Amino acid sequence: MRTKKHNIVSITLSFLLFTYFLFANALESLLPVIKQLYLDEMLLIVMVAVITLTQWRIKKNLHLSEYIILGCYLLLIGIGLFGNFLYGYQGYKIFMLDILLLSKFIISYFYGRICFSSEYMNELLPSLYRYVQILSVGLFSALILNILFSIWPSGKTRLFFPIQNLFFSHSTYLTSVVVFCLLIFLIKRKKIDFIFISFNLVLIFAAGRNKGFIFLGIFLLVFILQLFGKKVNILALFS
Repeated sequence: MRTKKHNIVSITLSFLLFTYFLFANALESLLPVIKQLYLDEMLLIVMVAVITLTQWRIKKNLHLSEYIILGCYLLLIGIGLFGNFLYGYQGYKIFMLDILLLSKFIISYFYGRICFSSEYMNELLPSLYRYVQILSVGLFSALILNILFSIWPSGKTRLFFPIQNLFFSHSTYLTSVVVFCLLIFLIKRKKIDFIFISFNLVLIFAAGRNKGFIFLGIFLLVFILQLFGKKVNILALFS
C-alpha cells in the first residue's frame, strides 16, 4: 500500500520526468553544453534504481511474457558483452552507453508497469491536467511574443506564414508537446478547456507539421464524438 509521502515523491518525480522528456530538445538548443552531460543515460540509471526499489518494496507480480522479455534482453546483453570482450570492438564506455541506448524502451516500460498503479494514475491525473493548462498558456504566450518580437528564429514559410520552432531546434518537438497537451484534454476535459484547446490548435498550425495536421483531424473527430456523448477508445485511436 502506497503511503501519502511516497505518492507525493512519485508524483513529483513523474512531473520532473514529463518536463525533461517534453523539453529535453529545448534545453539542448538553449544550453548546448547539456549534450555533453549524458542526461538521458543518467535518467535511465535513476529509473532503474526506482524500479528496483519499488519492486523490492511492493513486490508486484510480473507476467510470464515479461520474464521472457527480461530473459531475452539479458541474453542479448550477455552476448554483446562476451563478443566485445572477445574481439574488443569498442571501449567499455561506449559499450555501456550502447547498453543504455538499447535499454530505453524496456526500462521505460517496466518503469510504468511497476511504478504506476491505477490508484496512482487517478491521483496523478488532476495535477497533470493543471500541468498541461500551464504548458498551453506558456507556449501560446511564447508564440505571441515570438511573432511580435522575433525572439527565436522561424523556419521556412508554409501556409502563408513562417513555421514557428520557438525555443526548440525543430517544429516537430513543439508539435510533440502540443499533442501531449491535447491528449490529456481528451482524457479529462471541462468547459474552460475550450480556451486551452484553442491555444494548442493555433500552435499546431504555427508549427506547420503534416503529422500535427493529421493528429488534429483525429483529435477533432474524437472531440466531436465526445460532445455528442459517444464513448471513444482514445488509446486505440492514437496507438
